[in-house]
This record gives sequence, C-alpha cells and structure tokens, in this order.
Amino acid sequence: MNILSFFNKFIIILIIGISGCSYVPPDFPKTKSCSVTVLRDSQPVVDVFVTLTPIESGGMWTVSGKTNTNGVAVLRTFQGTYVVQGAPEKTFKVTLEKQPIVEGEKSPKEIQELGMVGIQKYHEEIEQKRAALPKIIPEILNQNSRTPILFDLAKDYTLQIELNDYPMDSPQKQVLSIGGQKLQP
Repeated sequence: MNILSFFNKFIIILIIGISGCSYVPPDFPKTKSCSVTVLRDSQPVVDVFVTLTPIESGGMWTVSGKTNTNGVAVLRTFQGTYVVQGAPEKTFKVTLEKQPIVEGEKSPKEIQELGMVGIQKYHEEIEQKRAALPKIIPEILNQNSRTPILFDLAKDYTLQIELNDYPMDSPQKQVLSIGGQKLQP
C-alpha cells in the first residue's frame, strides 16, 4: 500500500468520525426528553430503577432510568448498545424497583473471588436477608401487569410519583381454619 492510498483512507475515516456518523437501529423511535420523580412523604427516594413499558407493542427497545439524590430519573431509550436520552411519544406503564441494602453485601470483585459454590451460597443468603427487610416500593408498582401508573409522553414530559399513594403490601387473606379446625386469632 502506498503512502497516498493510506493517507486517503485515513482522511475518509477521520471525516466519518468527525461527522458523527453512527449506527442507528432500523425503526428506532424518535424520542423526547422526559423524567420521573419518586417521592415518599414528599422526600426524594434515591436509587429507584424506573422502567417504562409501552401499552401498545413496539420495537425492540427499552426505556429506563435510575433516580438520583433528588429522586429524579432521567429516562433513556436503549436498543442493544445504542442509547439516546428521552423516550418515544407513547403511553407507558411505569414500574419501580429498589432493592433494600443488606448488611454484609460484597462488591462485585469480592463476590467473584468466592468461586461458583460460594457465589451461589452468598446470593441465597443475601436474598433471604433482603426478603426479611421492609419493602421500599409498594408491591403493586413492581409488576408491569399490576401497576396502575401510566405515563403519556404525548401529553407530558415529567411524572411525579408519591409512594404513599399506594398500599405497601397486598392484603393478606386471613386463614380462619385448616381442615375444618378453627384457629385462634
């Protein structure tokens, strides 16, 4: 390869790089900036994962964000490694998830050093401890099939959620008898 050919290829690559040419997945939707604020007792809730699922079936993309110290999740749309700020102008179901912090949780590096059997045992112990802690997000807001929260991005670009507006636990049925034998309250 002569120097002129190399120089021409270098210039072409440089021009493509400078022009910002990048891969955009086919049928990727146009997005607009939006955010979700999560509060409890009018105070921000930090590190809540917010996921938006379109009511109508859509493309192969995902909309999500994580709340910051102000309780605000700035949403982004993902498809593979392609990411853009905002979300498509659609109506979405909103789900929230926040795992309680468990005492004794290890860093990813510490977990990796445990080995396969150790990792499995560690995760089982952490999940048992986490299950015993009080829930942070009402259960109804964790499940896409049950969440009552809708976010219509054709109308609004911000949504505020007050967790106190939703019951913390689904009502438990009280067991009054087993096998015909009445139980004491």
